[in-house]
Amino acid sequence: MTTNSRTELKADFETHWKLCDDVGTSGFYPFAIDENRNVHARQFPKRAGYHEDPAGVAASALGAYLAVHQVFGLSGDGWKSYRVIQGVAMGRPSVIRSEVFIEDNEIRRTRIKGSAIVDS
Repeated sequence: MTTNSRTELKADFETHWKLCDDVGTSGFYPFAIDENRNVHARQFPKRAGYHEDPAGVAASALGAYLAVHQVFGLSGDGWKSYRVIQGVAMGRPSVIRSEVFIEDNEIRRTRIKGSAIVDS
């Protein structure tokens, strides 16, 4: 992948899919955090029949990652919440609230909610 600016990302899908095969992963989910603590993400699932997903469950795993690594300095028990913006580059923007429940320093639950444009 190459970036032309803070928000633009161009994917080389065949190279990505080969790397996915090599390391045994199901795709890529790059993200960046802006000055307002919004998380901007793009999901490139491996050979799923489409190159990019405008919104989805990957935001739940991202929330867990952010919580485990205390990216925003949120510590202690309780719900941690992250605003994930996805699908912008596709012209199908979504805003996903990724929430993670921590208890005794362990993730006990995750959930996502939000808004997206649904194809008919």
